Amino acid sequence: MPRPIRGLRWYIGGLLFLSTVINYIDRQTLNVLAPILKDQYKWTNADFALIVIAFRAAYAIGQTASGRFIHRHRHSRLSVDSGVPPPVPLA
Repeated sequence: MPRPIRGLRWYIGGLLFLSTVINYIDRQTLNVLAPILKDQYKWTNADFALIVIAFRAAYAIGQTASGRFIHRHRHSRLSVDSGVPPPVPLA
C-alpha cells in the first residue's frame, strides 16, 4: 500500500486557488485590452460588447460540453488519474 502524501489537501487547495486566479486574470484580459483593440480596429462600444458576449458564450458552451464529455467518458477512455492529458488517449 502506498504511503499517503503529507499535506495533500493543502496542495490540492493551492492548485484550486491558483487555477481560480489564472481564470480570473484570463477573463479580465479583454477588458484591459479594450482601449487598444477599439482604437486599432476602430470598434465602437457596441462592437466590443458583441465580441465579449461571443467570447463568454463560447466559453460557457465549451465548459458545459467538455464537462459532460469528461463526466461521461472519464472511467472508460480518459486516463485523467494517470497524469496523461485527456486528448492523448483518444488519438
